[in-house]
Amino acid sequence: MLYLKRLVSTGMKRNKHLLLPFVNEQLNTEKVESIINQHLFTEITPLRDDVVAAMLNKPKLMQRKKLAQRALDKIMRFIETFLIDAPD
Repeated sequence: MLYLKRLVSTGMKRNKHLLLPFVNEQLNTEKVESIINQHLFTEITPLRDDVVAAMLNKPKLMQRKKLAQRALDKIMRFIETFLIDAPD
């Protein structure tokens, strides 16, 4: 499912607010898309290390756990809201 890429390519201006959590967390949208697709395929919660790898600016070790968990929560909320609960 390439929902995130479709959001970016077809209606970024209209759906810009949907991408805002990923932009605010300074995440690479292509890597986030990969994380989302992997989660949808395997139904396994992504690792924080995968989220850290998607960050454009790598946080310091003391901040890494907190920032990665916050970004992971936003990704999972996005999946639950727009992909799992979305009407077909």
